[in-house]
Amino acid sequence: MPKYQSGVSDHLQIGKVGVLFDNERIAAGQASTAFSLQRDRVPFGAAFQVQFSASPGTFQVDIQGSETNDSNSFVTLASISSVNATFAGRYDMIAFFPKYVRINMTTFPNDVLTKAIVTR
Repeated sequence: MPKYQSGVSDHLQIGKVGVLFDNERIAAGQASTAFSLQRDRVPFGAAFQVQFSASPGTFQVDIQGSETNDSNSFVTLASISSVNATFAGRYDMIAFFPKYVRINMTTFPNDVLTKAIVTR
């Protein structure tokens, strides 16, 4: 299972998808790997999607951003806490412009598989 490493990230260009979690069992409090976002185009934005293999129960996924790729620098920009009938949740980031993004599984009680992606 990939875990967040301070100072390690992949660059995510416009039109590309980054895998944050890849059908993994995630523990509460676990952060994903970080991606640096290409900033030279307007409009700026990114879309985050989580998909669970079954009902996740009461959960919270924090969308986090930072100007430096340091675990202590990330702040929560938004959260996903609900899913549709097929256990998918989504957040569109259009008002924030961080250099690095990741997600953090803040609350996660059920033992289900998680897939999470970020798209530019």
